[in-house]
Amino acid sequence: MAKIPDDIKSAMKQLSEHTKVPSKDLLAQMKELLKTDETILAMGDEEEKKEFKIRYAWALIYRQYSMTGNAVDYVVRVVNVPRPRQIKVKGEPTYVGELIAIARKVNRNESGDEELGEPTYAAGTFWRDGAKNLEKLEKGKVYRSKLIETEYCWGVGITSDRATFTESKDDIPKFDDFYKSEIEPNLKSYLVTIGSMDIHASETTTDLRIIEATVIGAEVGVGSNNKEYGRYDIMDSSVVGGSYTIFVSPEEVEWAKGSILRFGGTVQHNQDTGDTRWTHHFIKPTKYAMPKSIVVKAVGKEEVDIDLDDEEDEEPVKKPAKKSANKKEETESAEEEDDFEI
Repeated sequence: MAKIPDDIKSAMKQLSEHTKVPSKDLLAQMKELLKTDETILAMGDEEEKKEFKIRYAWALIYRQYSMTGNAVDYVVRVVNVPRPRQIKVKGEPTYVGELIAIARKVNRNESGDEELGEPTYAAGTFWRDGAKNLEKLEKGKVYRSKLIETEYCWGVGITSDRATFTESKDDIPKFDDFYKSEIEPNLKSYLVTIGSMDIHASETTTDLRIIEATVIGAEVGVGSNNKEYGRYDIMDSSVVGGSYTIFVSPEEVEWAKGSILRFGGTVQHNQDTGDTRWTHHFIKPTKYAMPKSIVVKAVGKEEVDIDLDDEEDEEPVKKPAKKSANKKEETESAEEEDDFEI
C-alpha cells in the first residue's frame, strides 16, 4: 500500500469540490490507472518509484477534468466489444474507435446529490487516448466516464479524445432489455435491405439501420496487422447471386451459416465515390438462428460439441482478441477518504 502525498490529497479534495465528483470516485480512477496505464506499468515496481507513479496518475486525472471542455458525466453499459485501431492522420499515428452503449447521464439536484437520467442509446467515435482506453472495456459491463455529448431526437452522440473509464455498479438496463422495449417495437422503421443501404444513409451516430439477412459465411481470422477479426458474409433478397461482408469482433461470430440475423448499425454513403460504409453496432438473432457450436447427446453416449461451421475455419483461434471492428479492416469501494491509500 502507498500513501497519497498530502499535496495531492489536498488537490484531489479541491478538484472534487469544483467538479462535484466524489473523492472516492477520483481515487478509484487513480487506482485503475496505477493498475492499467502502460507508462506507469513500465516504470517498474521499485519502492522509490511508487510516489512518482502516484503523481503521474494524478497528472492524468487532473488533465482529464481540466481539459474536457463541455464533457459531462455519464454511466455507460457497453453493447459490443470496442476494437480501437491505429491509423495515420496527416502522417502521424493515432487511435480511433467506436463505442456503442446504453447510457445514463449523471445529473445533480439542488442539494448536489446525483440523479441518473433516463437510459438512452449512445454511439460515437473516440480518438487518441480516448480511443485507446476503449481497449480496456468489456461487453456488458458498466463504466463511468466524462464524455462530450450531442443530443439527438433519439439517442445521444458521444465522443472524447482523452476519456478514461472506471468500472461502476450503477443501475443501467442490459442491452437485450433495452432492445425489446425501445427498438423492437419500431423494427419496421429501422429495416433496410443490403441493396438499398446507399439511399438510407444515417444522419447521426444513433440513426440506426437494421439489416435482416441470411448468413452464408461466418469465420474468425487474422489480418495483415496480426489482429484477430470476425466476419459474416450475408445475403438477402436484394442481392440474390451476391453477398455483403460485415466485420465484427471475433466474440460475435457465434451463429452458423443459414442463420437469419438482424445486424444493427449506421450507414455512411459517399456520393462522390459511390462507396457505402457500414459501422457495426450489434447483432440480434431471429427465431431462425442456430448457434455456431451446438451440443449433441446421443443415447448411451457422451455429449459431443460440434462446430457447424468447422470446415470453413481456416485458422482456429483459441481466444478472441479485443480490438476494433471496421469494414475496412482485414484490418475500488474506495478506501476511506481520510486514508487515501492505494
